[in-house]
Amino acid sequence: MSQRGFHFLPLICLCASSLPALATTEVQGRVFYSKLDPKEPSFFFNALVTETGAKRVAVTTYSDKQNKPLAVEESEFDGEKLVRYELKQLQVNEFGNASLKDGKVMMTFTSEKKTETDSETYDPSMIVASMIGELLQKNFGALMAGEQIKVRYLALERLETIGFKFFKDKERTLNGREVVDILMKPSSFFIAALVSPIRITLRKDDPHWIVETDGRTPVRVSEKQPPETRKDWKAIDARVEYDAPRILPVHP
Repeated sequence: MSQRGFHFLPLICLCASSLPALATTEVQGRVFYSKLDPKEPSFFFNALVTETGAKRVAVTTYSDKQNKPLAVEESEFDGEKLVRYELKQLQVNEFGNASLKDGKVMMTFTSEKKTETDSETYDPSMIVASMIGELLQKNFGALMAGEQIKVRYLALERLETIGFKFFKDKERTLNGREVVDILMKPSSFFIAALVSPIRITLRKDDPHWIVETDGRTPVRVSEKQPPETRKDWKAIDARVEYDAPRILPVHP
C-alpha cells in the first residue's frame, strides 16, 4: 500500500437532472486556514460543471490570493456514471488519473517523478469528491432518519478506493439558516484512527446545497522558506465556505 496520504477535494452539490441540456454551473468558495489567518480566507475555490447532452464535466480548482491555481480536479461523467477522473497538485508537481475499462478502475499517479499504476474491480458505490453533493441530496431523507450511506472513495494518491460512511451528526443554525452537519468517516477502524472525520454542512431546506465543509483539502502550505523538497509541504485541514450554485449564461 502506498504511504502517501489522500485528501478530499471540493464538494459540488449539483444534480445533473437539474441542469439544462447545455449549461455551465459555477460554485465559488473561500478556504479558511486558521494557522495562516483566522479571519480572512487564505485560499479560494471555484467549481465549474458543464452539461452537454449526456456528458457532464466537473472542474474544481483551488487558487491562492493571486488567483494562481494550486490544485485542480476534473471528473467526466456519461449520464450518472463516472468515466474519467484527473488530479493535479501543482504545488508539489503531483498528478494522476483514473478511468473505467472492462469493469476495472485503472489508476496512475506520479509523485517525485516516479509513476505508479494499479487497478481495482469497479464497485458501483465508488465516488469521487464531485459526486458527494448529489449523493447527499439523493439520500437526505435516509440520513435524517439516522441511516448510514456507505461508499468507496477513490483515493488516487494511494491508488486504491477506501470505504467511507456518511451519517447525520447534528442540526443547528448557521448564519440564520437551519443546517444539518453530515460526517464522512472511514469505515475501517484502523484508517478512522488516522484520519479525522470530514464535516459537510447542508442546508436543511430543499435542495440541500452544501454551504460549508471542514476537513482535509488538496492545498498544501510550506513549512520551510523557501521549500526545497516535497517533504517541506504539509497537507492541511481547513474550513471552506461555499456560495450557492449559479447557472452561467450560454453564449452563442
